[in-house]
Amino acid sequence: MSSYQWNPSDDHIEHADVTRLARTQGLADIDELRARSVTDTAWFWDAAATDLGLCRCNLPLRLMETN
Repeated sequence: MSSYQWNPSDDHIEHADVTRLARTQGLADIDELRARSVTDTAWFWDAAATDLGLCRCNLPLRLMETN
């Protein structure tokens, strides 16, 4: 049994925006998306901005500066 207060149904997961984001990036599921977002934050924020339909003309060339 999960210790979470709420567990989404399979249908909710199937139709979630984060599921769509993972799939459009060729990832299998949220766990794969989460893992990649941690190891490649610049990729994640670019993918998220694109998925949200943000106008690229108003975005900096890089969404996150990494040192």
